[in-house]
Parts: sequence; C-alpha cells; structure tokens
Amino acid sequence: MIKLLDLFKESLLEGKQVGTIYHFTDYAAAMNIIKDKYTLKNLTADADGETFVSFSRYRDLKSPTISRNVRFTIDGDALSNKYKVEPFADVKAGFGRRKSDEAEERVNVEPRGGQLDFSKYVKAIDVMKPGNLAPMDDEDEVVPEFLSGYDNLVKYLKANNIDFKLVDSYTR
Repeated sequence: MIKLLDLFKESLLEGKQVGTIYHFTDYAAAMNIIKDKYTLKNLTADADGETFVSFSRYRDLKSPTISRNVRFTIDGDALSNKYKVEPFADVKAGFGRRKSDEAEERVNVEPRGGQLDFSKYVKAIDVMKPGNLAPMDDEDEVVPEFLSGYDNLVKYLKANNIDFKLVDSYTR
C-alpha cells in the first residue's frame, strides 16, 4: 500500500511535463543572450501589465513578426522545475480560437527582475544561414548590418567553442 507521503514525494519529483520548447531571435540578440550567460530579458510590461519571456512549441516557427535567425532549443521539463511555464494564446491578436493556436509558452519574469537564466536548459543552438531566411514584414532585402550580425555571431561561437549548427531550415 502506497502511503500518502510517498505520493506527495513522487508528485514533487515529477515536475510539469512541458517538453521541448524553442526561443527564436535575431543574430544580434542571440549574441547578446549568449554573452549574457544565456539570460533572456524583458523589462517592459505588455498592455496587460505583465512582463514575460515567450517560447514556442513549434520547431519551425513561422511568423511575420518574430525573427527566425537563431533558434535556441530548450528542455522545457527541466526549465519548469525552476520557473513557472504556462501556455499562452494571444487572444487579442486573434490566437487561441483553435487548439493549433496554443503553441506558445511563457514565463512571467517580473518577480525575477525581468530576467530568465536558461543556461542549464539549452539543448542546442541552430543558426539559420542568411540566404535561407524569408524576409520579415519590415525586411525587403538582406542588408549589410544583417550579414555582419550573422558573421559576428558565428565567429563568436567558434572562438568560444560554443556548440552550434548552421542550418538551411528548421524542419529537420
């Protein structure tokens, strides 16, 4: 017979089952995140007064407003042992009306000074080759600053022996 205390201990050890989650960003922001010891920051509250960092369940995120230059793959199960990870659908932007819309996870970072340290939870860093990126709404062409951000990031990763992959797409 299992004792109540044994059940309680088991539930404490189990943790939330979040699975693999992803954080997408541009080359320059990825460089800053890595130099800042894998810390994501959001110091500005949204329209609802909440300060959070967002992750996606989609390994090949398609968004006209979110840069897909770099993808950090994160162990969401382990992350959820330290941070409260909650599903989110931006209903005001038209999401959340279908199950497929609920692929965003987020962490409220206000109690932690607007920061989230995910250094212990990084599983992989994938860097998209510039020629394989579809332009975002405000990008009509590849500009020199964009390419220098790519070059600077790749050089930094190599110089600091940080494991990463150059990829043509995120689908594989």
